[in-house]
Amino acid sequence: MEGSSLSPRMSSDHENTETFPFELIFQHFKRQKVAISNAIKNPFPFLEGLRDHELITAKMYEDLQDSYRALVPVDKVIYRALDELEKTFSMKVLCEVFSNVNMEKYPDLQLIHQSFEHVLPNGLCFHGSDGGDPNSQLSLEQGPSGSCSQGSLTWSHFDPSSSEEP
Repeated sequence: MEGSSLSPRMSSDHENTETFPFELIFQHFKRQKVAISNAIKNPFPFLEGLRDHELITAKMYEDLQDSYRALVPVDKVIYRALDELEKTFSMKVLCEVFSNVNMEKYPDLQLIHQSFEHVLPNGLCFHGSDGGDPNSQLSLEQGPSGSCSQGSLTWSHFDPSSSEEP
């Protein structure tokens, strides 16, 4: 598959399940940035949550706030934040974007959140690394576990000592 980071071969270990679901979710995030930025009508509490969870730096937070105060439209400010999040994308990013606080404050995020749930096959939950541990792996397992957000998108470290298959 030219131009793709996904391996075209199947492997008996978890190679494909480690990269494929994450890649699907990452690509979907990239495609949904405009919709997400359009759903955020006010930078508070969205930007504060990103800063508080160390997904953006204090300097980036201040730059985004300065843009907002300079009357840059909110959707463009938020899109810039999402561009920054794309550079260090992890499941932690989705957990914060679709946190309970954000889902209540920005109801237009509901449909976008549901679109992420449909990226993966029905009945499967996504478990992935937080981007902080390069040894963490991605896997697919049935049923919710370690949820950091609503719905079926879940996030947890892969436990190499557990060899249960879905």
